[in-house]
Amino acid sequence: PDFERAAKVGNKNDIPVTFVKVNCDGPGYHTCHDANADIYPTLKLYRSGVEERRYYGERTPKDLVRYVLNMVGDHAKVIPTQEELDKFTVSDPQYMFVGAFTEDSPLKTEFLKQAEDLREFNRFALVSDPALLEKLGQTNGVIAFQPEFLRNKWEPATKVFTGEPFDSVRLHPVSQGRPGWYYHAQQRQGL
Repeated sequence: PDFERAAKVGNKNDIPVTFVKVNCDGPGYHTCHDANADIYPTLKLYRSGVEERRYYGERTPKDLVRYVLNMVGDHAKVIPTQEELDKFTVSDPQYMFVGAFTEDSPLKTEFLKQAEDLREFNRFALVSDPALLEKLGQTNGVIAFQPEFLRNKWEPATKVFTGEPFDSVRLHPVSQGRPGWYYHAQQRQGL
């Protein structure tokens, strides 16, 4: 029933994804075998008939729709206004990463690569509006926003990575399945 509810939400909101349910007993057996559907339910994302990713997250309609939204379209949402930034940074129970860039840079390239690789687990956005960059105090940085439920008075709700003195900022899965994340920043030699 959760899969069907997620499909209805997707159809109602014009999400460009077709939800397909296959019964692995009887006539669907060969389809499931060919797709390596070894546990039930198995959820996979296909693009142009080619498997792209297998979904390991929660099976609630909300989580399924969030996954689909993260996987379709751009891997980093463009944020043009403060209002949209405010909505973006409080609307998810997972970490949100905002790239604040005035121009191309090695950090922006790395940010976009990480956004593409990790968009099924976290949300990513880009800010390039000069007024918004000024409010953020960044012109070449990545801002990690804690989920709202983790915010407290003892630590900042954000962490800023500027590329100096770091070569790159990487997110690594702690475990398989629905992961947690930790930051890894490689310090430059000689600093």
